Amino acid sequence: MHAARRPTDEVTIVGSDSGYHAGMAPRIEIIAAGIISRGAGRGAFMPTITPFADGTLLAAQHVGESLGSSDNHIEVLRSADGGRTWINEGGIHPRNPPRDGYCYRGPHIHPVPDGQLVMTAGRFEATDYELFDAETESLQRPAMLLFWSSDQGHTWSEPQIVPVDFPPERYTCNGAGGLLQIAPDRW
Repeated sequence: MHAARRPTDEVTIVGSDSGYHAGMAPRIEIIAAGIISRGAGRGAFMPTITPFADGTLLAAQHVGESLGSSDNHIEVLRSADGGRTWINEGGIHPRNPPRDGYCYRGPHIHPVPDGQLVMTAGRFEATDYELFDAETESLQRPAMLLFWSSDQGHTWSEPQIVPVDFPPERYTCNGAGGLLQIAPDRW
């Protein structure tokens, strides 16, 4: 299952028969459409959905007043019926939104071989300035993060900062995107 964004702010769940027909690509059909997350006075941004073998879907997104606002934080949603219904399990932070001087963005959840889940995300210093300055094309100071869950995403660890060996005053690291484990100790 995959989710596709529609201009109406709905998420469309699509299914695939996963087979090839006489050398053609698998057939994809829309099986349901609806809104999985909406809160008054806030937006939900950069949603990702992770499927599990038992049919459970786990979605992660960052939410806030606007895409670059300082109140952005991460929340998790769960579906036990293939995406037909969703339960918003709330934010992963001890306080939502967190009051730690950062805004959090771009979460992706990945199962790892030991049975845990790892969520990759980024955080940026929350200051009086916008997250992104269109005139200078600069971002607030970032950090790439890992959050860990040993209970299938019901609770998450404190953030683990991924060390980056570039001077932060010259380079911006952005962890947006997936995670690829290439060996038991290499990601």
